[in-house]
This record gives sequence, C-alpha cells and structure tokens, in this order.
Amino acid sequence: MADYAHKKDEDAALLGNGDGQALRNAATQDGEERADLLSTSVPVPFGGAGTSTVSAVPATAESTLPLLQSLGLAATYSLTSMFFFLLIRYSKKKQLVYNNAIAVFFIETTKLAVSVALKYREDGEFLPATLLCSPNRRTLWREGLPYAVPSFLYAVYNNLTFFNLNVFDPGTYQVFMQTRILFTGIFFSILLKRDLTLRKWVALVLLMIGVASKYLSPHTLQIDGYILFVLLQSLLSSTAGVYNEYAFKKGRHLSIHQQNFFMYLYALFFNAVFGIIADPSILTSRVFAASGAITTTTTTIMVTPTSEGANTYDEPARIGILLFLSIVFFGAVTGLSAAFILKFINVIVKAFASAIEILLTAVMSAVLLGDALTGQDVVAACIVMSSVGLYYTQGLGDQSLITCWR
Repeated sequence: MADYAHKKDEDAALLGNGDGQALRNAATQDGEERADLLSTSVPVPFGGAGTSTVSAVPATAESTLPLLQSLGLAATYSLTSMFFFLLIRYSKKKQLVYNNAIAVFFIETTKLAVSVALKYREDGEFLPATLLCSPNRRTLWREGLPYAVPSFLYAVYNNLTFFNLNVFDPGTYQVFMQTRILFTGIFFSILLKRDLTLRKWVALVLLMIGVASKYLSPHTLQIDGYILFVLLQSLLSSTAGVYNEYAFKKGRHLSIHQQNFFMYLYALFFNAVFGIIADPSILTSRVFAASGAITTTTTTIMVTPTSEGANTYDEPARIGILLFLSIVFFGAVTGLSAAFILKFINVIVKAFASAIEILLTAVMSAVLLGDALTGQDVVAACIVMSSVGLYYTQGLGDQSLITCWR
C-alpha cells in the first residue's frame, strides 16, 4: 500500500544510532503509508506531493526488492517528482491561472482512489464501507480525528508548493526545501529528546553551508523575501512529522489503510475549503466551467457547452487542460511512489534518489525552462547533495552520539 505529502517529501531519516528508524511520515509530500505503530518510529520529510506516512521498517541497509527493481522505483520517484515541479513551474511561467487548492484536491482524490482500490484488491475490504457501516465505526472515526491536524499542515504545505514554484525555479526550491532535514533533526533533538550522531550533525552543518551559499547567489538575493515561504513549507513538513510521531506514541489502533483513508479524506476537505476561499464562484460553476478555475491570460481553459450542446476548446485551452491534468498525474504518482520507496527500498538507494534529484532538477530547469543556473548554484546544490547523502547513510561518526538541550 502506498502513499503524503508530498511526503517530496523526502527520505528515510536515520536519527540517533540506527535504533528503530521506522519511517512514519514522509512526505510528500507527498505519499501516505503508515504501519502499525512503533514508539521508536521516525517521521521523515520527503519531497513530492501530498501527505505521506510510511510503514514501519527497521533501519537496515537491506531492501525487500531486488537491486534493479529498487533502482527502477527510485528512478520513478525522482523523475516524476522532478517533472511535477517542472510542470508547475512551466504552468506559472506561461501564466496558466488555475486554482492551486483544486489541483491539490484532484491529486489527493487520485491517491485516495488508488489506495482504496489497492486495499480492495489485497483482501476484498472496501474501506469506505468499513468506516461507514462497521459496528465500531464511531470508535474508528474518533481515533481518526487526530489525523486532521497533519492533514491540515500538509494541505497548506502542498498549496505552498504551487505558490513557491511561481517565485522560485525548481532548482532553488529543491535546495531550500532540504532545510526540512535541519528542522526535523532539531525538533527531534529538542522535543523528543533524541540524540543525533556526530555524522548527522556534520551533515546538518554542511546543509546550512550549502543553503547559505545558494541564498547568497545574486539571483536568489533578488527574491530573498519570498524565501520565508519556502522555509515555512519546510517547517510545516517537519512539524507534521513530529506531530505524527507524538500521536503514534499514544497507541492508535487504526490499521495502515484506515490511517491512509483518514489522511486523504481530511486533505480533500481542507483543500476544498481552500479552493472555495480562493474562488467562491466554483460553487456555482459546472465542472469549474465559466468560473475561471483554469485560465490563461487570454483564454478560458474550461468552457461551457456551446449552443449546439458540445464543449468547445481552442488550442490554448486543450494545451492548458493537458498541462493541468499532467500536473495532477505526476503529483499523484510522486506521492504514491514515495511511499513504496520508503517501504521497500534500502537506505542507500533512498539517499541516492533524494540527493541526485537536487542537481538534476536544477539542470533540467535551466535547460528546459531557461531558469538561471550559475556556477555558485551548482556548487550549492552539490554541497546540499553531499549533506543529504551523509545524513541518510551510515558510516564514520555514527558511533558518537551528541546530546543537546537536555
């Protein structure tokens, strides 16, 4: 079962000395997958779209998939995540105007449908029927209520993805989003009293150097005020992860599939509310027709039927619709593949996928979209890549624990 948030997300964070690294939350942005609860689980920020929680797995270098399949899955995540960011950036540069929250709503709807279908195929259980008709449905809904908190945080997180990619090129965005690793490490050290190894502290220092180098580049300094929104998005990812860790320690008894269902369901609700707030006319439009839900600067992308009863789309409209649907598709696949990665692939492959995506996204953004890419940007991306790889893998410095804020 896969998938949040999208959970881009992000990778398996091996906090502490490798004891009980059960990755509960990964992002996703942008995927959702949770297993039966381990008190030693560690939430992980993961790039991508949507909420993401991950099944509990031991912190070993072993994979439950063969090497080629592991690499294929990692490549799928990296490529779909990269194209997701590039398509959003392209749509913003081409001034395609659409309701960001509704785009996230469709992404979450797709992931919810896939998750329910996978569960039904697995053992014949139809989750909506279980949660609506079972004798203990009131207990299930009561235990599912706390998941509204991380769902809300992830809903804001996902909408910020669209906002931030309107301002930043994907390469810059990827570099600054890695600060979620820093936030997560500090939160776990301070709030959950987890000791970090010397290796991880070195990685965090290296991360700060790389981010600072990127910030001081001439292109980034021109839009420095907006960096606060990227840092806010990173903070939301880390906060949601820490909240999940705290909530899971309370001993929730929901199955992984029920947890997924609640996370997606609340995400749909919050994004629907955000979408209506952004464009109240959605309530009176037909499939967003005439509402301007998806428009260019000159053309309405989704139009009302003609007098003959047929929908008419000009060429810009068809391109706009295809682009919007592509964003939804890649966002959903990114979230789903993120959870599969965290469930089935070993730590080294995860680290590789996360690190290589940073530089690859920057290069592809420059080549395909014409975004700025200087030598300083490349150096900053390489430093951040190194810090990500150092943080997520084991080796020299793992035997030395550093206790802080006790």
